[in-house]
Amino acid sequence: MLGCHLGRNFQVTVAGGSYQDGLTAVVQGNPPGMLITEQEVYGDLLLRKPGADELSSPRKEPDLPVIYTGINAADTIEGAANKGHTNGTPMTILLPNLDRHFIHIKQYQDTNRTPRPGHASYASFAKYGPDDDAIGAGIFSGRYTSTIVAAGYIAKKVLKACGIDVFSYVKETAGVSCPEIDHAKALKYADAYKKMRCDYDPFYQQVYVSGRINTEMRYLEKMKIFAEIENEIDAIRDKTPKIVPEEIREKYGVHHIINCPDIEAGEEMVKACNKISATGDSAGGVVEVVVTGVPAGLGEPV
Repeated sequence: MLGCHLGRNFQVTVAGGSYQDGLTAVVQGNPPGMLITEQEVYGDLLLRKPGADELSSPRKEPDLPVIYTGINAADTIEGAANKGHTNGTPMTILLPNLDRHFIHIKQYQDTNRTPRPGHASYASFAKYGPDDDAIGAGIFSGRYTSTIVAAGYIAKKVLKACGIDVFSYVKETAGVSCPEIDHAKALKYADAYKKMRCDYDPFYQQVYVSGRINTEMRYLEKMKIFAEIENEIDAIRDKTPKIVPEEIREKYGVHHIINCPDIEAGEEMVKACNKISATGDSAGGVVEVVVTGVPAGLGEPV
């Protein structure tokens, strides 16, 4: 499946599926000397993961990453202070599936050969035949995007060191558009929105802030904790702080649900989505990606 390998100087290979044991992103080309933690990678993953509000999929995957290779397990020499730094070798990020419900497998088996609009069901079968990973759509599931987000965080950190910022926000959804907005203001909003999501996300707080998983743990120690979390997903989610929109707007200056830098437009987007959802339909949208600090003349072929 060569299509799962992307890039030249910075290369990403992804693998896994929705109902396999998990997904993997292998990143090559990241420079040595960067301090990267699972907690900060998760900070971007929680912006992607579904089930966080009434507008998204109900699947409750925590999307907790494990950095398996590519960082130093200890200081290379005493006093070097480079434990946890990238060492220039390929970085492997694992994303275990913790919210797999095998009671759903029969449902998938009954419907797998009926192509779904907007899905890759038919293309998957045409490409790989009857042995394609059709349970939960396999690598064609929306879960696949978690690998790209994890690898993308590494790429963004590399670019940040070069003075280049990459961020995004919801430009339009359900026919409601965000007015034109200054990019500096949009970046400030995106940072504040991410801070709010981290503060209100129960897994970020219960797993990382509390130290239940930390940088001193070996891989197998983390897996023991993951096995516990697999049985605690609902209990941890129940610890989500009460959402009071007015308090979030006052403290963070953001909408409590949608990453739109115009709060009034964001509220109209939510109303429009809920109205469409009430009819049994769904709505798409437009995300604007902004890159600042890019040197003039960068790029090819011309």
